[in-house]
Amino acid sequence: MNWKIIRALLPLIGIVIFIHILQSTGLGNILDDIAKIPVFFLTGVILISFPRVALSTYKWWHVAKLQRIKLPYTYMLKVNFIGTFGGVVTPLGLGDFIRVPLIQKKSGERFAKCLANWLIDQAIELFSLFLLATIGTLSLALFFPEYRSLFIPVVTVFSILLMVALLFVGNQRGKKLFGLLSKLILPEKYRNWLDEHLDAFYDEMPKIRKLLYPFSVEVLMYSLMFLQIYLIAFSLNIKVPVLWFIILYAIASLIGQIPVTVGGLGTREGALIGLFSLFGVQPHQIVAVSLMGYIVTMLVPAATGAVLSFTLKQKS
Repeated sequence: MNWKIIRALLPLIGIVIFIHILQSTGLGNILDDIAKIPVFFLTGVILISFPRVALSTYKWWHVAKLQRIKLPYTYMLKVNFIGTFGGVVTPLGLGDFIRVPLIQKKSGERFAKCLANWLIDQAIELFSLFLLATIGTLSLALFFPEYRSLFIPVVTVFSILLMVALLFVGNQRGKKLFGLLSKLILPEKYRNWLDEHLDAFYDEMPKIRKLLYPFSVEVLMYSLMFLQIYLIAFSLNIKVPVLWFIILYAIASLIGQIPVTVGGLGTREGALIGLFSLFGVQPHQIVAVSLMGYIVTMLVPAATGAVLSFTLKQKS
């Protein structure tokens, strides 16, 4: 089968899982739970999304500053909202890539340098989520032995990704590795093109130690996002300790990153049902929390991004 067809069909897997979960848990039960959330309480939780995105943008702006990419924070905030809009409608959030041409156009920097900025930002996001999920799987292994098997694959993947990142971040080391790979997989006519763009890609590449600060900001951002969702669960009288809620939700969110769905739908809910059953949470309750959490933390900022993308087009 053609790879393009497979790639187009992959997101349907998560959607099918999601529909099955809705049927098995009862759509009526889920809607009843959602209706129980006080409107004023939900409004307050929604409002937290804006300082959270502002915090995430600050982390991204700081990385750009390390690379000497000069952009106003307010412009990057707008672009971050637009990127969220692109990300929610694509598997793995690849629509967020729209940020690269937008900052390239505004800053006047070379495309490859702006691409490096986006990749660093994406890597920080992924490693932050992995850190929380690793803490979660370790906690499960210690307190719930039946979930011990989760720990090894999560830590293994995390370690491999970390090793790859460490290998490619270094300027000279990264260039040598790219050069070696290009000789193995690229025709000769493309190698000079790659060499030219590698210089721009590694221009002002930050050292790992300088990325620890934006990494810590991103961990804080994720914790704040999961705290938003915890407040939704709290309003439904779901009694799970807040720290357990954050690390379990991190595991489910990481599982939701598997590129077989859109926005993590289906895979995230399936993981949440299994994980939160440890605390006696009913499947329809945690699905209601997941759906409202997705609306609050992703769709509201995405809707803001949709409006901002329209205004950006009007100005250009």
